[in-house]
Amino acid sequence: LRGRGGGARMDAHRATRAVWRMTRSGIARPRVAVLGGVHGNERTGIEVLRRLRAMLGGGRALTRGDLILAEGNPEACKRDVRFVDVDLNRCFDTDLRRPGSSGEPLAWAYERRRAAELEPHLRGLDALVDLHATNKPSEPFVRLPGPLDVDHFRRCESSFLAHLPEACSTVLWDPSGHIAAGGMTDEFALRHRAAAAGGAYMCYESGLASDTAAVPGTLSAVLGLLGHLGMLPGGEATAVACRPRAWRHYEIFEQFSLDERGFRWENGHGGKNFGRVPAGEAFARRGQSGPTLEAEEESYIVFPKVETLWAPGCSLGWLARCIELQVT
Repeated sequence: LRGRGGGARMDAHRATRAVWRMTRSGIARPRVAVLGGVHGNERTGIEVLRRLRAMLGGGRALTRGDLILAEGNPEACKRDVRFVDVDLNRCFDTDLRRPGSSGEPLAWAYERRRAAELEPHLRGLDALVDLHATNKPSEPFVRLPGPLDVDHFRRCESSFLAHLPEACSTVLWDPSGHIAAGGMTDEFALRHRAAAAGGAYMCYESGLASDTAAVPGTLSAVLGLLGHLGMLPGGEATAVACRPRAWRHYEIFEQFSLDERGFRWENGHGGKNFGRVPAGEAFARRGQSGPTLEAEEESYIVFPKVETLWAPGCSLGWLARCIELQVT
């Protein structure tokens, strides 16, 4: 697509498989990426991408900037599965070498090859939103990469979080990299951001993976982000009332995994995200009669895995604590 408006040319094209790029020539900033389908069974992000392409690909030009719309894992999306070989959102590690290079772990994996294809599109960004959903029931929430950073939170809040449905009031942090040791898309984008400071990089978990009821609200928030950054004509940005909300912040501090003894949930835990575990209470047991796993402090279980994703040595979930982020 090539159109004209405001003296600058709009160029829209498919940059690589399932990656579409829309650029306003001569006004290259901001550079923004919106991802969906990094996990192929999380349908909301896939549908939001489809609607964005339909809205922005019909001759209506960006007013400025460079917009990348990427379906993260097209093969998994086609099969309606989380991944084909390995979890794509664990493949964006610090040393993202090309598949087949000497010493590359899991070079054969489809997702490692796909990460290498996506990597150039995730460098030098001013903002990234990766749209996800959970495999167990959950309130919508946002996960932010990197250390606890009030300034980063504020940038994310003003650009995207404030446009989210009011049901979303939770922010999850993983400053120690317990989930993926830096291997997620937003962590990669933060490390390789456009400037040493600034930018907004975030993952939005819209709710249950199979539920697409969150599509309109998620799409509205993405349009709000693009409008906030001045990338859409005035009439294109969704007009939403961005009222202040009381955000609850959580920090992941512990991981628990499956070992040879087996695993089972205890005391009704493990059925949803942010399930509270009182201090001293057992939330799981190793095997049928093995030792229990107990919360040493009041904790909240995040990303509890469905049994189809259990594998020896792999994470079954994480514990988070509620924290006070000193926001002024």
